Amino acid sequence: IKSEFSNTKNINVIREPRGLLIRLNDTVLFDKGSDIIKDKAQNVLDKIAVVLKNEPNSIRIEGHTDNLPIKTDKFPSNWELSTARATNLVKYLVEAHKISPTRLSAAGYGEYMPISGNNTEVGRGENRRVDIVVLSSSSKIFEPVNIKNAQNN
Repeated sequence: IKSEFSNTKNINVIREPRGLLIRLNDTVLFDKGSDIIKDKAQNVLDKIAVVLKNEPNSIRIEGHTDNLPIKTDKFPSNWELSTARATNLVKYLVEAHKISPTRLSAAGYGEYMPISGNNTEVGRGENRRVDIVVLSSSSKIFEPVNIKNAQNN
């Protein structure tokens, strides 16, 4: 996966104890304050989906924002925006690429998991992101179990 996206400025691939993290700058995927995936972002997501489809591991999509408040009718706070973005990516992977919904989950962290300072535009830009985490096998012990699927296997 890492070599697939190493030349792309707005995509970083990071190995972590919990699994492989594909970090996407939010400007690649969304307009400011929006949860609608940009048309041109679908090309990037399609390339990532091809790789994800061949992975047997569970995948968590995590939305993050900066700490600037948002207050719209649709998004009263950054919690709703980050969660909606993660959920829309999950829907896209299921609907456009037929990735099994039993392998996917969505989480919204709002501004509460920054990777940089929020005191500059550069730092806020780094914090506005979506992380796609291909969970390691050892991380699976922390995920809920689908009892119905477990009984059928």
